[in-house]
Amino acid sequence: MKKVLILAIAAVLSLSIVGCESANDWNVYSKNGIEIQYPDEWNLDTTNTYGTDLILFGPDLGKVDEFYENINVLSQDLPENMGLKEYSSISKSQIEEFMPGSEVIEFEDVDAELPYQHIVYTGPMEGRDLEYMQRYIVKNNRAYVLTFTATQENFDLYKEEVNKIFDTFEIR
Repeated sequence: MKKVLILAIAAVLSLSIVGCESANDWNVYSKNGIEIQYPDEWNLDTTNTYGTDLILFGPDLGKVDEFYENINVLSQDLPENMGLKEYSSISKSQIEEFMPGSEVIEFEDVDAELPYQHIVYTGPMEGRDLEYMQRYIVKNNRAYVLTFTATQENFDLYKEEVNKIFDTFEIR
């Protein structure tokens, strides 16, 4: 009986080790006052394309479409005393105004160590039906926007991993 219990515990531990990918094994981008961790399969671009601080291109997962799911981080100075609620409200209004056909699916405050506004929305872009997930963070008169963009059909394939990546974001 003792031998069976030991084997069962060993099996559970080995499955736990094999089934878990630790963020500690991920790559780390730490520059310009921000830090974010990401898996090896994601490709980092820091060329400031479109004014972003960085872009992470997701793995292709053997897809046949030409759209690469991605995460981008953008930071911008804010007027003094603009808080998270005001910034989030303005951002949501801009989505609805400048992206005809968009639909906000989720919009909520998240009280975390680094509080943020969470938004998920869909909308057409260049002939594709895309889905977006964003986190708005405001600290020291600066806004940080983390955006994940995917085709609607692939959004859920990446969502869990993207949330893990988002959770590693820190302001230094």
